[in-house]
Amino acid sequence: MKIKKLDVYHIRLPLISPWQTAYGIEEGVESVLVKAYSDNAEAWVETCPLGKPFYSSETAKSAYHNIVDHFAPAVLCKDLVDGDTIPSLLNPFQGNSFAKAGVEQCWWGLTAIEKSIPLCQLISGNDVNNINDINVRSAFGITGSIEILLAKISEVVDSGVKDIKIKIKNAWDTEVIKQVVEKFPNLKITIDCNGGYSMEDLDFFRRIDDYGLEMIEQPLAYNDLYDHALLQKEIHTPICLDESIGSIDDAKLAVKLESCRIINIKPGRVGGISRAIKIHELCRKNGLSCLVGGMMESGIGTVFNIELAAAFNSDYANGITLPSDYHKIELTEPPISCSTPGKIDLKIESTPKVKEDIVEKITISKQIIE
Repeated sequence: MKIKKLDVYHIRLPLISPWQTAYGIEEGVESVLVKAYSDNAEAWVETCPLGKPFYSSETAKSAYHNIVDHFAPAVLCKDLVDGDTIPSLLNPFQGNSFAKAGVEQCWWGLTAIEKSIPLCQLISGNDVNNINDINVRSAFGITGSIEILLAKISEVVDSGVKDIKIKIKNAWDTEVIKQVVEKFPNLKITIDCNGGYSMEDLDFFRRIDDYGLEMIEQPLAYNDLYDHALLQKEIHTPICLDESIGSIDDAKLAVKLESCRIINIKPGRVGGISRAIKIHELCRKNGLSCLVGGMMESGIGTVFNIELAAAFNSDYANGITLPSDYHKIELTEPPISCSTPGKIDLKIESTPKVKEDIVEKITISKQIIE
């Protein structure tokens, strides 16, 4: 298969309300969309490093630039034998995993359409009848008060949600966790630190170790696998690594050091689906769990996350958000929704249609590569 043309869009999705984490506040989500063309198919993909280098060193603007100027020309009209071909072609370029994922996922999207099979089946090799619906958790950013947070959680709990994740930071942590756990004792609760702590906060982690949290996500800095290993030895609560795992080599080192018990796999962060598969296989062989996370993508990227999560069939609820929960506008129809609270049905017969007129309206920059 050959990719004959790529339409690349740098977009900005307005949020219903600001999203706050330990990094800072996001007023909107900047992302990169790619429409790929082969002789027999067209496919949309998305990679979403956000607008500021908070989560990683990449931004939507840098990813757009690298795709347009370097990565798209490197793969256009080349013979793409399998899912590993594009990563091999892009291997000479250093880093920039989100940008690489924006090109790599094109092969997966086009191939699934050309073969007329669901993407999850292409990824897993399993018949779709053996692939389950996926569980997802509701996520909550930092709010104006604990009372506001508790009210928001109550809404989803009343609807039947059983898994949640709350963002924390220094001075928005101990009392927040305590009140959430006390008010919702039957919830599976994850806290996400977004790398905002250090080993100097060991006493804090020891204090919350008795709360029965499902996991602590990315407690320490993204580049500190050694201290994560030290922390995991000090507490019983499983550590889940997110920002720390940007490649298969990072995952191998985390396994060797015993830095975590769970890995949150985001295809953009690790360079695409092929690399995500390799990290999943590494986890399985070494007794680690994994789940699939999202970056507040539009419906275009969310569909890929759903398909990947279905293929991996995680023991844990996945960190995939519904676009309608955060974005003022939808880029796909029909909108992605939960069939029941906390569960997304894998609608293998329907790929959402992209609202191309809306995409054009929110586009910051666009380039056609052919």
